[in-house]
Amino acid sequence: MRAVRVVQHAAPLEALELQDIPVPEPGPGEVLIAVSAASLNFGDIARCRGTVASVMGQVPFTIGMDVCGVVEAAGPGAEEWIGRRVVATTNQSFGGVADFALAGVTGVFDAPAELDDVEAAAFTLPFHTGYLAVNKRAKLQPGETLLVVGGASAVGTAMIQLGTAAGADVIAIAGGPEKGRVCRALGAEPIDHLSEDLFDR
Repeated sequence: MRAVRVVQHAAPLEALELQDIPVPEPGPGEVLIAVSAASLNFGDIARCRGTVASVMGQVPFTIGMDVCGVVEAAGPGAEEWIGRRVVATTNQSFGGVADFALAGVTGVFDAPAELDDVEAAAFTLPFHTGYLAVNKRAKLQPGETLLVVGGASAVGTAMIQLGTAAGADVIAIAGGPEKGRVCRALGAEPIDHLSEDLFDR
């Protein structure tokens, strides 16, 4: 199968190489996904560079944390997923930018029917992270104020939408008028940290 592999720690264009590698075999509680779309995250870039990421990789390795696709095969205990269109976080956050990827069933979900494969793959990590922060950890309530730092980033835009949906007043910090417009369109009051004093605002 084809896979985008980090062959050396460097900037992504120097670090990555398209290679043919064997199709992995799903173990107990794992599924093998025929990948139709995969996203790239800051963690993937950090892994290319060999800098700090939540999970570090030893070269060579396949990048890609989030995928959308159809489950092609399953290990014992995961057979119910075969044939289903899913979004998933790959095992140890590796292996997604390939023809096939492995994921444990705790990180596999039915793909939202209203999202195409690219949207579904891009949706997974930002909204998962945002939901855990805003809804689970902070337990945001209607009428409260949510301050989102990095409001125009993938996780930031997810948090703005989750905060607005929860009925909160959302303020987003972003750099520049274009990013401010993105935040405002999603329901947040933007603060441009490049031209405004954050603390005065």
